[in-house]
Amino acid sequence: MLGDPEGSGLYNFVKTGEVCVEGSSITEGLGSSRVTANLEGTPIDEAVLIDDPACVNMVYHLLQEEGRFVGGSTGINAAAAMWLARRMG
Repeated sequence: MLGDPEGSGLYNFVKTGEVCVEGSSITEGLGSSRVTANLEGTPIDEAVLIDDPACVNMVYHLLQEEGRFVGGSTGINAAAAMWLARRMG
């Protein structure tokens, strides 16, 4: 499972096999426009694109409800985990 912000090419890589960068995100530096060596060949069965509002909402949720002060990358990963949990039902 890959959670990816807008402006990163990894979501499209998982979905289509090609790195294609579309959009932008406030999560500067998190997205990638290339497949890095540590990711190359890794089996990824699903990808979800997390937009900025979902990321920010998750960051504030984790702070207010869980007392966890986290950044954007955690917000994206936690939002992706919630997406997957809802999908699995």
